[in-house]
Amino acid sequence: MINESSKKLAMHLNNRHPPPEKEDINLKLQEVQTRIYPHIHETQNLNKHDLLNNPKALKLFKSLIYNWSPISYNKYISLAYLISRSVPEYSVLYKIFNEIVNSDKKFIPKTLFDYGSGTGTVMW
Repeated sequence: MINESSKKLAMHLNNRHPPPEKEDINLKLQEVQTRIYPHIHETQNLNKHDLLNNPKALKLFKSLIYNWSPISYNKYISLAYLISRSVPEYSVLYKIFNEIVNSDKKFIPKTLFDYGSGTGTVMW
């Protein structure tokens, strides 16, 4: 059960986009206006509220913009995250340390700092 959840979470995280910025939203609104109301000149902007009250315009806008939402982490989702990210994060660190050992046999890290940007994201 947790393995299925971790795979599902990993797929969700891999396909996720950052939240749209205001400029992106405004450009998409302009594109919706151009498509829905081609007869209105570019310098004449419709009110955002008026534009999105049109069901056809709202549907087009939703198809053009990524629907970002935050993830609420509880114990279960945190465990699923740990399971989904442990192997990839470990393999990256293993590869990094192998490269260092191959290029500098005398390199021996004395400390390791996990700065919390992901499972196993570290600095030494």
